Amino acid sequence: MRKFDGKSNQSQNNGEIITSDIENFDPFDAFSDFPILGNFFKKQFANMKDGINYFNNSIPKILYYWNPQYLRINATQHFLNSLEIGEPEKSFQNHLYNLGKLREYKGISHVEGNYYLAEAAFEKGLAQIQVELIKNEDKWLINNFIVNYLFQLQSN
Repeated sequence: MRKFDGKSNQSQNNGEIITSDIENFDPFDAFSDFPILGNFFKKQFANMKDGINYFNNSIPKILYYWNPQYLRINATQHFLNSLEIGEPEKSFQNHLYNLGKLREYKGISHVEGNYYLAEAAFEKGLAQIQVELIKNEDKWLINNFIVNYLFQLQSN
């Protein structure tokens, strides 16, 4: 097991090599005595990072033009079946009218399980985007998509 000591060199202490090479530091080494548990956490962490990358690459594409087709092709069948007739087109038209186009995607602010939260600034206000992601085999899919207005400018 490697130990991190915060120094920039290697030394040997009682036969144990201590290194501070931050590039080789693996926080999952703490589970070296419990490899099954360590591998589980490592896999969960990698999965979460993969979900964050998917979210950060996909959600701004939906938000910029309030693109319902992009949402539809990246959604689970369960989510699509739960939508009312005319959705998400109707909601997206309302969001475009109330918020306008995307001006700044601020990124993910919170991850809890399969739920990802992000904030975004639009022409007419701020919103929080809550998305549930599900990984189906090797493909990420949107299982829920909610827009909460945080601040909206008065429309003329």
